[in-house]
Amino acid sequence: MTASVVVRLVFWLTTHRVWEDALITLAPVRNAFTSIGLTHHAGEGRVYSFTSALSVLIPLAGELVHRGSGLLALRLASLVTAPVAVLFTALICRRLGIGKWPAILAMTYVALDHEEIFFGMAGMETQVATAILLASVYFVMAEDDLWTGITFGLALLARPDFVLWVFAAGGYILWRRGLWRGARTALVALALYGPWLLFTQVYYGSVIPQTIQAKAVVFSPVRLILGTGGLGPLDWIGNAIHLYATDVVLFAPFYESGAITSAPIPLAIGLVISLLVMVFAVQGAWRTRHVPGWMPAIVYLVLFLLYRVLFLGVARFGWYLPPFRALVVICAAAGLVRLGLVSPRASGALSGLLAALFAIASVMQFPLDYRVQQIEDAVRIQVGVYLGRHAGAQQSVVSESSGYVGYYSHSQLHDYPGLTSRISYHTLAQAPPQDRSLLYLVYKLHPDWAVLRPAEKDALAQHYPRTYSEYAVDHVFQSDIQLNNWGLREDTIDSKFYVLKRQ
Repeated sequence: MTASVVVRLVFWLTTHRVWEDALITLAPVRNAFTSIGLTHHAGEGRVYSFTSALSVLIPLAGELVHRGSGLLALRLASLVTAPVAVLFTALICRRLGIGKWPAILAMTYVALDHEEIFFGMAGMETQVATAILLASVYFVMAEDDLWTGITFGLALLARPDFVLWVFAAGGYILWRRGLWRGARTALVALALYGPWLLFTQVYYGSVIPQTIQAKAVVFSPVRLILGTGGLGPLDWIGNAIHLYATDVVLFAPFYESGAITSAPIPLAIGLVISLLVMVFAVQGAWRTRHVPGWMPAIVYLVLFLLYRVLFLGVARFGWYLPPFRALVVICAAAGLVRLGLVSPRASGALSGLLAALFAIASVMQFPLDYRVQQIEDAVRIQVGVYLGRHAGAQQSVVSESSGYVGYYSHSQLHDYPGLTSRISYHTLAQAPPQDRSLLYLVYKLHPDWAVLRPAEKDALAQHYPRTYSEYAVDHVFQSDIQLNNWGLREDTIDSKFYVLKRQ
């Protein structure tokens, strides 16, 4: 628990990292105290442009205390909830009968996983969501109806996809504990979540965030299969096998984010470790399936995997995964218990080795995180500032970078895939699946400005030459900082942007 706080403080103070998508949420928080209201930018009405209620409510509370402290509030929330997540990991391990060293592995992973640290301290609700999910799993196992209801409500406020957990656990409570206890738990959850549903329906005209609708239009494999002009099922299955093969690195030290291209350990060893964790997780889930109250967690993991394949599609959205991975590692720790029955020393040694690898891999990536932020400071922040000076709030901008560009430019942003813009969303929704791209937005909307990466600029010239001829390069922002350190190398597509102005 102490380590979880210390390492996050070190990350914060040494990297100053701000994740792009955190700024998508912080923009409406900032605007909430102006005439624009709780929406990303003026000019398109009230747009439900964020996914997590807590990712807005937490910084709103910070802004009420002091203007400009929304990001600080999110970081402090991550600091507070990190040891809470570790605590509930320990309590769950105790109920599952997991021994000391496998439990240390699970706690170390929850405390020091790089993706958990990164997203939580860079302004996302990820760490808060993980703590809430683990707490909810524990209270279901402990048969505490009041706290189960509270954590159900908080889970729905933290993440819409946590409805999968509430569905699995709620069904279990109705089945095993009866209608009265299930209804009592549901009423507590509704008391927390209901006011938010009412507010969003009245304020935005919908309880479903536009972020979910936009991602479904562009990324959902179901829409890509069934939509007009979409892929056939057989073609999609072939593509899916190729795309989801990359998920085998979910538990590979250094490689789990997908951005690291080389590390002190070869990718092959990382894959072996990742597959080993998955095998132990399946074994542990099977071994512990009869532990009272634990089956809903196993069902949730299966439902989340289906959700990942059928609805998230090719989009990785790495901040969705840490809560899921935390439960998988707890299952893996339970699987290591069986190994301990055969060889206690082997179980302890393997648990200690894996814990050390995850911790070392996490901390070694901090210098790269700092360098990535240097690139963001020199490139995308400067793009936003430049557009703020030259485009203003009256001119339209098309860009995929709705975080940095939108937050710093205050412009009429028509983002891809339409997370913050109704115009973008409806334009893409009406297009054939193969045309739902950033370039198509430029082609259809003819914005005053377009912010494109080099590959995007070249593709616009190739696929829509007439549209491209309407624009001239107004400014180029780039950074030559190299992302390599201590044998680690990382790729980024955000080191160079062209700002195109319509002539």
